[in-house]
Amino acid sequence: MHKIKRILAPTDCSEQASDAIIYATEISEKFSADLIVLRVFTSPAETYEEGILIRDYSYEIKPEQLGEIENFWNQYAGYGRQPECIGLIGDPFNEIIGYSNENAIDMIVMGTHGYTGFKHIFMGSVAEKVVRYSMVPVLTVKQKSFEYCQAGR
Repeated sequence: MHKIKRILAPTDCSEQASDAIIYATEISEKFSADLIVLRVFTSPAETYEEGILIRDYSYEIKPEQLGEIENFWNQYAGYGRQPECIGLIGDPFNEIIGYSNENAIDMIVMGTHGYTGFKHIFMGSVAEKVVRYSMVPVLTVKQKSFEYCQAGR
């Protein structure tokens, strides 16, 4: 079995992501692996110029935003070794894959909202894209309260 030394736990710091952070923490403890909790902040400034969407990624992450990541971890999993909490700015999918590729990540553990139908098509799925394009294993975790509803029922 491949040695798991570094686990990446991307999160949006929502309650829906809480079960995933618990899994990531427990797996990191089991394998004595480093845990990196990553939050990707998207740019709040979007404008259209000549019909083209322009996103301004020039702002910097504020200390309170990094504190949000640490508070999330402490609220849901705050035991064991303290993870490395990182904030990046950009498109969540691209930043997760880029960070994983550039930082010797052995496994990604992330939550998925479990959207289906129109909501899935409209919102897309960061987790689905990460699973599809990641070079390392990805464990996706749905919140325990998730309920599957078959279309048409």
